[in-house]
Amino acid sequence: MRSTPEEIKTSEEHFRRLYEEAPLPYQSLDEEGRILSINRAWEETLGYTREEVLGQSIGEFHAPGQEVKLSQTFAEFLACGLVDRVKILFQCKDGTEKLFSINGRIAHDEQGHFLRTHCILTDITDIQKTEVELLQKNAELRLLDTIPAPVFVMDRQLRYQSVNQAFLAFMEMSTEQIIGKTDAELFPPNTAKEFESSDYKVINDGHAFTDLEQAVPNPAGTIRWFSTTKTPVFDTDGAVTGLVGVSFEITEHKQAQERRLNEEKTHRETLVREVHHRIKNHLQGVIGLLHNLSQSGLPAEETLNKAISQIRSIATVYGLQCDTGGGRIKISELLLASVNVYRNTRPAHIVLEVDEVCSMELNREESIPVALVINELITNAIKHASPPPGKQPVVIQFGTTDTGVRLRIRNHSKRLPESLDLDTAATLGTGLKIVRTLLPTKGAKLSLESKTGFVVAELLLEPPVIWSIKES
Repeated sequence: MRSTPEEIKTSEEHFRRLYEEAPLPYQSLDEEGRILSINRAWEETLGYTREEVLGQSIGEFHAPGQEVKLSQTFAEFLACGLVDRVKILFQCKDGTEKLFSINGRIAHDEQGHFLRTHCILTDITDIQKTEVELLQKNAELRLLDTIPAPVFVMDRQLRYQSVNQAFLAFMEMSTEQIIGKTDAELFPPNTAKEFESSDYKVINDGHAFTDLEQAVPNPAGTIRWFSTTKTPVFDTDGAVTGLVGVSFEITEHKQAQERRLNEEKTHRETLVREVHHRIKNHLQGVIGLLHNLSQSGLPAEETLNKAISQIRSIATVYGLQCDTGGGRIKISELLLASVNVYRNTRPAHIVLEVDEVCSMELNREESIPVALVINELITNAIKHASPPPGKQPVVIQFGTTDTGVRLRIRNHSKRLPESLDLDTAATLGTGLKIVRTLLPTKGAKLSLESKTGFVVAELLLEPPVIWSIKES
């Protein structure tokens, strides 16, 4: 049964209304690709009016470079009568470009002749942009996965947006378990609080943190150390949108540093104990000297001056040892330092004669006793010089022997008492008694000799009291 003209008219009006009010852009083209009709959505989407469009080739509204796709689309139309989801880039009236997915079909008359093509356009610009961004992000993630150090990206709320494989491996978690979470949800409270403190400074101040050393517990609770750099991420307006961080593990370096500090601490404690021990021993020696002087029966002033002289000798040795870093000191340097004390003290007048440069060094344990012996011999020579000190010099001669060194101290003096005996300490004065007590039992020999108008004290030092640098 055929439709009446009124029914046909009503049907056509209904179709035109649906066509016009359709939410998607709609167009019909003739066999040459000229636009026969468009709907309101087409106008609103692309910005052209019907007057600007109708009768124009559809290619006029495609973006540059779409000619090949256009010809392929019409070839598909003519070959099979339809086109399914062909992507064509259109250029809007305002100059922007939009990508459409086109679905089209050819309409024929009752005799099968070509009438027109009907096309529906679906705007996929945003979808395509999202796909491109996802592809770019995936490419970036694949690049980040090549970095062996943990890398992470966070938004302004300090939620993880992406992490690389090294980060996942350290956390022993999947991407789904981390993305969208905060540090407070992934780490112990104290660790999370420390992380957030520096993160917020990056977000709020827009400044990067570099080489920030952080202790991070792994899932097993083992502390591992990382040097982390955190950099703000900005949008096109310069606002901070988040941060990116890279953490390089420095656990081995940190452990080696800690071991070195512990070793230095142990060494320092050992050295302090050794210094205290030596100071204690030397102070006990000073106490012994003072005790002996207190029993000597000398007047108080003389006793005090002698104590000062002996303590000065000990200080001289300490000073020389400081100059050598605590090592052994040369006998020539000790002699010169001891003589210089009296060269600046009137009324002493001392002449030092050195035959040659001597490289002999003192045994560290014998340095204090030898210094005290030399001091006492010089003091006695000055004290007992005749005529009064200052008129005739005290001559000190120093040189080497085949096996060691020889020190001679000569002063103008009366003859020595015939009953003087160094071996038995008979008739010895206080100074020589001290010398006899301090003189090393091996490697040291002292002799006293009277000559015409002179008294000569001779001190011979040999190994083990001294030795040459080559032997040590």
